[in-house]
Amino acid sequence: MKIIQTKYKGYHFRSRLEARWAVFFDTLGLKWEYEPEGFELKDGTKYLPDFKVDYGNYYEWFEVKSSLKDITKEELLKIIKFQDECGSDLIILDGVPEPKMYNTWKEAFYIDYEEEDYYQVLLEKIKNNEKIKINDSFDRSGYALNCYKDRLWWDEYDNFFTHNCEQYAQIIEHACNKAKSARFEHGRQG
Repeated sequence: MKIIQTKYKGYHFRSRLEARWAVFFDTLGLKWEYEPEGFELKDGTKYLPDFKVDYGNYYEWFEVKSSLKDITKEELLKIIKFQDECGSDLIILDGVPEPKMYNTWKEAFYIDYEEEDYYQVLLEKIKNNEKIKINDSFDRSGYALNCYKDRLWWDEYDNFFTHNCEQYAQIIEHACNKAKSARFEHGRQG
């Protein structure tokens, strides 16, 4: 089965899923770039993150995947190495925009060692071709997608809807709905 490339705002996205995330960012009024630059990691591996979102005084990288279970060990290894070398978090956006948990690889993939170095433990699991457990999006600890003053932030709540700022929950839900309802068929622009 072939993924349909999609054009939106002058960008040629590799998939409609990526274009939906662009619509999501636009709805929130965020400044984003799609695949702005590729990187060569220390070991020679090349990696191209999907989105760079600029908040003015800092930015974050995002990788879009249809599902965490679809991430190959090779892709996960690139994500881990990139995050380790760039020194900032890379958030994995799995699936269509939803008001749910979106995390870095540390929260998305379960490591059964509390005090160990997650990076080394996961690298060893990949090297030994061991099965890596995926945390369900609603069971993950860490950060929930939220919005404040037109920027995304990661809030330490177990459930997106438990946040006491109802208006921000509505902003995110609106952006998710707009992204999911965007139509790109027949030259439409989302």
